[in-house]
This record gives sequence, C-alpha cells and structure tokens, in this order.
Amino acid sequence: IQSHVSSKLNVIAERIKALQNQAHQILEQAQQDQELHRATCQCQRIIGHTYFLYEKDHQQLYFSMLSPEDWQGKPPHHFKGAYRLEQDMSWTPINEQDYKEGQAEQQHWSELIKLPGQQ
Repeated sequence: IQSHVSSKLNVIAERIKALQNQAHQILEQAQQDQELHRATCQCQRIIGHTYFLYEKDHQQLYFSMLSPEDWQGKPPHHFKGAYRLEQDMSWTPINEQDYKEGQAEQQHWSELIKLPGQQ
C-alpha cells in the first residue's frame, strides 16, 4: 500500500511542477506582451499585422511598419524583432523566414486577385 500511495503522490508532484512551469511561462509571456504594448507606435495597430520593433536612445522601443529590408538593410535604429499582433492582443515573434514566406504568399494572392483594369 505504501508504494502505491507514494507512486500516486509522485504523479501529483510531477503535475504540480508542470503546472508551475506552465504558469511561469504564461506570466513571462504576459510581461513581454505588456512591454511590447508600451512601445510607441505611430500607426493604428491592426490584429493580424506584422510590426517591426526598433530601439533608439537607450531602451526607447517603437514599432514601425517598415522592416529592416525596407530600409535597404540599414534601419535608422537597432532592430529588435518582428511581431504579429494576435486577436487576443498578445504578440507572436515572427522569425525572418516566416515573414518572407508570408510576404511571398501575400504577393502571390495580390497577383491572382487583380481588379479589372489593373496590370
């Protein structure tokens, strides 16, 4: 009986540790989202859009719609990363490959869906 009880308690302890880790990750994500929402943005933030985070003058963060490539690889300030604004108002980091694939897909669809009179 003792080993059976001990086994069940070990399972519960492992679940508690897993839940603690999950809670820690959620809190870290929430803190990151709060920091990103504090970043200056001169445009209206639209759900589903990708924004580019830059840092100027010692931790002054701001979002731009222009990627480092739009600046011919020479952005005016230090590029910190690309983020997509999600429906729940959280931010998802976008790696360079995902961004390029998304841009290529968007270009593909705009070429397929041309309005009459467009070339």
